[in-house]
Amino acid sequence: MRVADYLNDSKSRFGQLAALTCFLTTRTHQTPATVTDLTMAIGESLGVAQAILDDVQATNQVASFQQQLLTGNYTLPLLFAVEAEPDYFHRLFNQSSKPTNEQLITTQALVLQSGEKPALEIAAELINQAELDGLGLSDDLVKSQLTGLLTAIMAEVKGE
Repeated sequence: MRVADYLNDSKSRFGQLAALTCFLTTRTHQTPATVTDLTMAIGESLGVAQAILDDVQATNQVASFQQQLLTGNYTLPLLFAVEAEPDYFHRLFNQSSKPTNEQLITTQALVLQSGEKPALEIAAELINQAELDGLGLSDDLVKSQLTGLLTAIMAEVKGE
């Protein structure tokens, strides 16, 4: 799996689920189609960003990281690390035995070092896109609530 595959998969699963939720919410309130389209785009961006943030959080937790690695559930930070250190991961994934605890700890440190930052950068880009899409909303209350939500998510991205 590559980073592009991960992003397409996340967009198809988490992004579309969030977009559908936004669609249903706006349609229930008989919102104009232009607003519905904007909220769906915002929802899609936020759904993917949240999936990335969940991956980063799992990468920082020893047990979660090890379970995901051993079950082949590759997070975005891991995929970035694989791109940055292909030789290391080739050896790790192609060895004949299960990785040792020492290898798992080393792998987690490597993923945090080379994969966490680019994953968070993509999450930040998605949040910025949602913010730009939000400028097209006409309802000031909705804009205000969206801004509050985006500020909270961006604080999580920045580790605040």
